[in-house]
Amino acid sequence: MVKKEASPKPKVDREAYQKCLLDRQKESERTKNFSGKSIYKSEKVSNVSFYSPKAGDHLIDIIPHITGENHPTIAPGKAQYYLDIWVHYGLNDDNSQCLCLSKNFGKKCPICEHQKQLREEGVDDAVWKTIGPKRRTIYNIVSYDTEKEESKGVQLFNVAHFYMEMHLTKLMKGPVRPGRKVNVSEAYIVFSDPDEGRSVAFSIEDPKSKDDFPKYVGHRFVDRDYSIPDEQLAAAICLDDLLHIPSYNEVYELYWGEKVGSKVKENKTDEVEDEIEEIEEETDEVEEVEAPAPTRSGRKPAKSEPEPEIEEEVEKEIEEEIEEEEKPAPTPKKNKVKKAASAVTCPMGFEYAVEFDTYEECDDCPEDTWTACKKAHKG
Repeated sequence: MVKKEASPKPKVDREAYQKCLLDRQKESERTKNFSGKSIYKSEKVSNVSFYSPKAGDHLIDIIPHITGENHPTIAPGKAQYYLDIWVHYGLNDDNSQCLCLSKNFGKKCPICEHQKQLREEGVDDAVWKTIGPKRRTIYNIVSYDTEKEESKGVQLFNVAHFYMEMHLTKLMKGPVRPGRKVNVSEAYIVFSDPDEGRSVAFSIEDPKSKDDFPKYVGHRFVDRDYSIPDEQLAAAICLDDLLHIPSYNEVYELYWGEKVGSKVKENKTDEVEDEIEEIEEETDEVEEVEAPAPTRSGRKPAKSEPEPEIEEEVEKEIEEEIEEEEKPAPTPKKNKVKKAASAVTCPMGFEYAVEFDTYEECDDCPEDTWTACKKAHKG
């Protein structure tokens, strides 16, 4: 007996294994701390102090920093005094949040995709407005509110765009006489300059009712007789380096509560053909027996011949399955559509209800206030 030679074992590309596994490890490391509860990398902010001003008067210096690799619009290594970002809030029962991939980075965002779908379906504005991203600004600041606050040194200040940066933008452009040509340094007050800049003063007013919101008012620049010390400039954090930039899949899972492709669509054309073929085989057997067994679909054919039009019925069943799987994605969970609350004042400084959705700043309005303003506008 001739002994067969063993087939050669397939050669394993170990270098490909190594590279692939290294990529997976890097991905695991990058996402290990992503719980969706914060936009920050947890290891980056574990020892960072956050400034949380309460009602009253406040005085701060905004400390410029140097941009890093994650800045949405500015190249690395540039001086910047704030970080302007868009954030999705209230994504699940933990009230999680994440960066908007579309607004910040021009990428596909599953939440924005769903928002667009709701708008196209004619869903009420209060629904799709609620799940849209909100504009935030983050600063490195030193607070002079109290000696205790000042002793904390450089802190992070994460605040709604319309509470702070919107006001600073109006203040930073200095007054110019009509018809007079001026250079950039004259046209703008460079308040964040370490040597010739200004401090920022503002006040916070408590909400007047449970349906109202705090107000940031009285924004103004205050002259300084000092420069920002080197110690504070060195302590300023690269703000974009703090951010966790999630992948599309991470945002999808956080928002929908399931992984992308968890309901994989099968090739329904092949499925229809297989179904018909099985039914035909069963009906062929029916002619040879006296008491036919039920077919796969549960229908009993006649004793003498196959049930008429069975192929059409099977095709109809499969088509119904296809239509069911291709229905639009479900609307958000109930915690994604927050109940609107009434309000009596506009936090943006405009005329409540009368100037509803008139200005760009209205896109940054808190969801409850925006919805209540809309209802009051309609009367």
